[in-house]
Amino acid sequence: MLMNPNIYLIAAMAYAEDRRCRLDLYNNVLVSERDYVSNLTKGIRDFWQYRQLPCFAYSQTLLTHHERKFGCDAMLVVKYKDAARICLFEAKRIRFDNSWDSLQNSGISHFSDQLRRQSKWIKQAAIWEFFILGKKPGKKEPPHFDSWASTCIWHKDTFQFDKAYRDSNLLWKDSELKELVGSIRPGKPKNLISMLLTACQDKRGNYMPISNGRVTLTSSDGTDESVSIPATLQALDNLNLDVFCGENGIAHFLFIEIDDSES
Repeated sequence: MLMNPNIYLIAAMAYAEDRRCRLDLYNNVLVSERDYVSNLTKGIRDFWQYRQLPCFAYSQTLLTHHERKFGCDAMLVVKYKDAARICLFEAKRIRFDNSWDSLQNSGISHFSDQLRRQSKWIKQAAIWEFFILGKKPGKKEPPHFDSWASTCIWHKDTFQFDKAYRDSNLLWKDSELKELVGSIRPGKPKNLISMLLTACQDKRGNYMPISNGRVTLTSSDGTDESVSIPATLQALDNLNLDVFCGENGIAHFLFIEIDDSES
């Protein structure tokens, strides 16, 4: 297990940025889900740059023909020595008006389909759902949601709920989301700090060895589909990130390198 003080630093400051973004959303400084995640990843990058540690952030608007391969719109690559951890999350802005899901042409819930696509990569990546609330920070409503920032739920818990308690041909309802969030063990954190600490301490997924500046995710659905992901700044410099993100349906990409500093 990776025990590095910078893991705690990045988790804490990422949550602080999430809190700032929620306040900005409440005050209409941010107006969309895309604005929110873009500002969040940029804020994390700026803090990391201030500490003079290697980092990189990129956001783009996905076009309708872009394949959402991972079922997630954000990717975080955490590099430590000669290995990297891949984190993925799907962001949903929740207004509690049953408007955050949609039916695809196939007749299946879009979010349920995203969960199915996520499940192909869960053996190698840390994946969670990122529910953005626009309510005033500090408001303890609805119950069980994070009061100050976004509410994060692991993919595994969300996918199991979707399969066991829902009909995927129907839209997700706010009441089902509240039931999902409330079903998580009481007292268990459901925020960005918890996700990042767990993921980066090697409790979810695996750190993967970097080869030629990249790591490779391979699907677990029997198709052996694989994606080569840049995991060094040099590899990012030599990559057309617009093409990479477009091909894989990633709207937000963040790279952070952790050193062995104790400061």
